[in-house]
Amino acid sequence: MRKITNRRKILAAIFVALLSFFLTNCAVREPSKSEKPITRIQSADRWQTLQVDQKKRWYLLYVPTIYDAGTPVPLVLNFHGSRSNPDAQLAYSDFKSLADEKGFIAALPYGEYQKERGMNSWNTVNDPDGVDDVQFVRNIIYDLSTRYAIDPKRIYATGMSGGARMASRLACELDDVLAAVAPVAGVQFPSDCRASRAVPMIAFHGKDDKINTYVHTSESRDYWTAGVEDSLSGWVEKNGCAQNPEILSVSDVVARVSWENCRDDAEIVFYRIADGGHTWPGSSIVLSTPWSGKTNQDIVASHLIWEFFEAHPLP
Repeated sequence: MRKITNRRKILAAIFVALLSFFLTNCAVREPSKSEKPITRIQSADRWQTLQVDQKKRWYLLYVPTIYDAGTPVPLVLNFHGSRSNPDAQLAYSDFKSLADEKGFIAALPYGEYQKERGMNSWNTVNDPDGVDDVQFVRNIIYDLSTRYAIDPKRIYATGMSGGARMASRLACELDDVLAAVAPVAGVQFPSDCRASRAVPMIAFHGKDDKINTYVHTSESRDYWTAGVEDSLSGWVEKNGCAQNPEILSVSDVVARVSWENCRDDAEIVFYRIADGGHTWPGSSIVLSTPWSGKTNQDIVASHLIWEFFEAHPLP
């Protein structure tokens, strides 16, 4: 019995190590030429292509098993972290089972902005020499809306790390389209934010995050322009929320901080994790890389994100 138990532990450790590598290093798989175009609705995850400024772009699509073409459903855009990819993000956030349970369509774009060599990420600073990721997202939404019954009042965006910075950017650029956003381990407030509408937001961040540091310092990465609390303050002011938040203790290390009485009922909810690392809270995939840190299991970010989204359709 002990040999079997040890073997299972070894296999589990190998799985986590491989997935950690996959989350940070794997390239996107391009569909083979033998794969046929979609001719009917079916429950599956599959790659889609779009043209954006004469460039072919990719996104992974997951249609839930309970999808009914006669009933409009929500669309959730889920952005992977830098150096990661949609396959890894789908597994890491467990959005396949969540989409099946809640009945939303999930689209996971593939980032191709490479300001740093080998880092496929997102053009969150609107670099004119980089890919136009905002237009890419608009094209995805349009593409899916022409082929599926998408509820235009229930389109949302979430993401991890670099993907969280992308979700933050989209709250500024697509405030006319997105009902709410959910940055995980990467919330930022773009200094050039031009949103006219206040966008509801739920965010998560660990104070022990060694990649996107909770407090901005001289050692923070170049793209990380502000600490978490400063960024949240920017959104609180932008959304016209009451300045004094309500703080509730969820566990010994997790606090729920919420700002209410906001313009357009666009509340902001933040889960602050005292010992959390650069991770997705509640994920069943616990990373063991030197940079990842602790994965908190007191909350399940994916479930909280969906509850928040469900409560915040477009007005």
